[in-house]
Amino acid sequence: MAINNNYAIKSAKYLVGIFVLWFITFQFIIEINSQLKPGYILLNLLNVLLIHFYSELLYTFINIYLPLFLSYFLIKAVLIYFAGGKNQFVIFLFSLCKIFKYIPPILPGIILIFLFPGSFYLEFAFILFISILSIFLNAVSLLQKVPEEAVINISGFNGIPGRVINSVKWNFIKPQLIKKIRIIHFQLWTLIIAFELINKEYGIGDILYFAINNKYLSVIIAITIICGLTIYLVNKLLIMIEKKYTFEID
Repeated sequence: MAINNNYAIKSAKYLVGIFVLWFITFQFIIEINSQLKPGYILLNLLNVLLIHFYSELLYTFINIYLPLFLSYFLIKAVLIYFAGGKNQFVIFLFSLCKIFKYIPPILPGIILIFLFPGSFYLEFAFILFISILSIFLNAVSLLQKVPEEAVINISGFNGIPGRVINSVKWNFIKPQLIKKIRIIHFQLWTLIIAFELINKEYGIGDILYFAINNKYLSVIIAITIICGLTIYLVNKLLIMIEKKYTFEID
């Protein structure tokens, strides 16, 4: 624990040092476009956070993380309590859903924008569908690879409910699934920004569309910083959860 704390302190010191060096160099020494100056970027960063947090930013955050959260627990409930990784209906659904692996997800999104222009809830429904599909495909694929010896100790007892066996299997794949969700998380951010840029109605993509049209480079950089930090922090949280459940069985 002490080693991890020392590493975190050193990392924080390096980051602060790099930030101070970047700020001084580009703010006072190097002559560059005023929109690229750190002070100008930080001012726009604060403006975006203060002015747009409860509208565009919060809208995008909710439409990423709520569907991701709901999808995980929905798939968990379905596969533990109703099906299991080797249920025939699940295998059929799994084979059917694999078709979507070959379709860039933004294309169905464009079709939905065309069919339901200006819909406030369209983005949530779209990201929820993509999240469910992605987690389902990864979860079933991992469940099908669970070795028999992982559950053989309890499956030999008579009267053990199928959901108990399925729960053991789920806990066995949980760390690997969370690792997959880290990738899905990044993909959802890429998808939702593209979706909002095309839709031009709500969210971070709406701010970016405005900034691009008006050539506000500093606003684009500020949005990049916000997205990058959010993805980084959530990714670190998912890594902690992954390590927590690596050897834990409910």
